[in-house]
Amino acid sequence: MWFWGELQELYSYRLINGDFKLAEEIKQEIIKRQVEITNLLRVHFVKNDNMEINNPQYKSFLWHLDIEPFTWKTCYGEPCPPFVTEENKEAWRRYLEKLIKKHLKAEVMNTPEFREIETMVSYEKLVRIKNDEQRKRMMERQRYWARMERPRINYIPKGLSVNYEEEYSKYLMQEVSFEPRDNDDFMAQLRLLERWHKKSIPQILEKNRPDAAYAIAMALCKHIPLLINRDDIQDLVGEYKRRIGKLLFDSYQALVVAVKAWNHEEKRQEVCRFIAETAGQYPNHRGMKKKLMDLMPETPFEGEPMAVTREPNDMEKSLL
Repeated sequence: MWFWGELQELYSYRLINGDFKLAEEIKQEIIKRQVEITNLLRVHFVKNDNMEINNPQYKSFLWHLDIEPFTWKTCYGEPCPPFVTEENKEAWRRYLEKLIKKHLKAEVMNTPEFREIETMVSYEKLVRIKNDEQRKRMMERQRYWARMERPRINYIPKGLSVNYEEEYSKYLMQEVSFEPRDNDDFMAQLRLLERWHKKSIPQILEKNRPDAAYAIAMALCKHIPLLINRDDIQDLVGEYKRRIGKLLFDSYQALVVAVKAWNHEEKRQEVCRFIAETAGQYPNHRGMKKKLMDLMPETPFEGEPMAVTREPNDMEKSLL
């Protein structure tokens, strides 16, 4: 068995001769011995002073200084200045160890320099704790928001005879019935509703599917009143009144854009009737009725509606 001093000398000798692999093994053995000695000392103090090992007040710590060559495996440490070379690195290591031992005293903790660093460490610890708590809260929020199932932005249900409005209403009902716990939850709820007219409808129109875009817009216009008339969130509805008003107008506007793109005369008449019947049900939004009535596409469409091709679902494909 190697003694402590012999291990230190052997480690230094191997470093000087460039045998880094064996030196690393010796270093690990030294650290292992340090841990063993520390554990023995801890047991000794426990037996003599009747202290509990688990008490953080009596934890002991080790420090170790080494200067190693920079390789692609190196993942720690600060780069040494260029005057630290292979020939003098061991001398530098011993010199720095000597300086550390010189300053590693209890009275150093009372110096302004140590106090300043101690304050900085405490602040960084508080910042980490705060960031961890914020990250956990955000993860919990995201799990809560995940209750509202979201299809992909340009989602179009498959099926030759599927009712698009009913299919999209399943998602919209989840969103308008979601129970927000605070402003962040309510904003997430509004953003999901805005997502339909801001992203889904434009992308679906680009796919030449005005029938699906029309179904989304109509379902959206029908479901917004279910949100803003809820008794349990009236405070939030009042706080975000302006944003909700914009959501209302943009949704009706998207409905008109979709029916114009479709060039479907029967649906144009349906849109006109719908606007006439519902434009007056938002008395809390000043001037909303006139704005919605101005959107009404009163000029009849000419020509045939845009031809659309539906994609069959798996069951329909098997029957074809």
